[in-house]
Amino acid sequence: MSPFEERAARQDMDRHRSVRTARWLSVGVVSAALACGGCSVAWSRVTPKDPAERKQGEKCGGIKYPLYDLGWTLLGAANVVLGRSLQKPERIPTGSGEFVEVRTGKEDYGKVQETTGYAQMAVFGASAVYGFVVEGICAPRRPQSKAERAKAAPARMQFPGAVDGFAFDVAPAAAERVCTPRGQRWKLAGPAGTTGYCRSEGRVPRPDVRIQFTFGVASQIALLYPAAPERLAGHYDQLYAALRASLGAPQVDREPLTDDCANSLGACLARGARPRGAAWHWPEGSVELAPVLDERNAAVIELEYTRHGRAEQ
Repeated sequence: MSPFEERAARQDMDRHRSVRTARWLSVGVVSAALACGGCSVAWSRVTPKDPAERKQGEKCGGIKYPLYDLGWTLLGAANVVLGRSLQKPERIPTGSGEFVEVRTGKEDYGKVQETTGYAQMAVFGASAVYGFVVEGICAPRRPQSKAERAKAAPARMQFPGAVDGFAFDVAPAAAERVCTPRGQRWKLAGPAGTTGYCRSEGRVPRPDVRIQFTFGVASQIALLYPAAPERLAGHYDQLYAALRASLGAPQVDREPLTDDCANSLGACLARGARPRGAAWHWPEGSVELAPVLDERNAAVIELEYTRHGRAEQ
């Protein structure tokens, strides 16, 4: 076999090997593209601005997705450059100072690699642009540090020293002096007069007030909001929304009402249901909101303020 025949045989072998390698490369790139689809296009989304309107676990944008796409785009550019270099013929010296261009057998592989590179750049480049646009919308909605989150968060109301005009750490007589001038009726009950009630009895548009006295002073003040059984759930929702707006998210959130309780919360309580309410905590005390039956077995929404102090000390 002559040297030229040997070269032709090697070129044929190289060509078959190149085509086989090109096929596997194409399969790999296409599989990656299908698996990701352009990572940003597949996974990055603009979600509602209000976090409360987002689905559970849903996040706005994500810088990692366009960065993945950018990496695939750069790899596509490298494939284009490499593919073009493989298509160039090899220059062989003739010995007389001239060169002869000879096919290397890798031209087919180079064409496939170049075409694959352009496809990568088109698919992942467009996806990267989309991902960066989405991230540009989402980034301002995410405070980037704890300091920024604290600054962005609304100032939380401090635990109050008084509720509806009734102060903590006062004697029953002082609470009575607040109750009776408002047209409400004052009554002490319980062992040794440890519980005081300031009732409206339908005469004034105020909730009833229950005050628990510990060691002779007020330690717990509860506002009792009555309503018709079928309207109680609506009052509960309104009070919860108002407290969440002023106090922030509760440390213990309320339990969702069942369909039965949502239709008639009062009747649901009468049948023995006790939905868990919401609770907010401070070092000085706590606030709890829940639907309950009062001491007269009437369905009410109870907003209870408990002061931590003398009883715990």
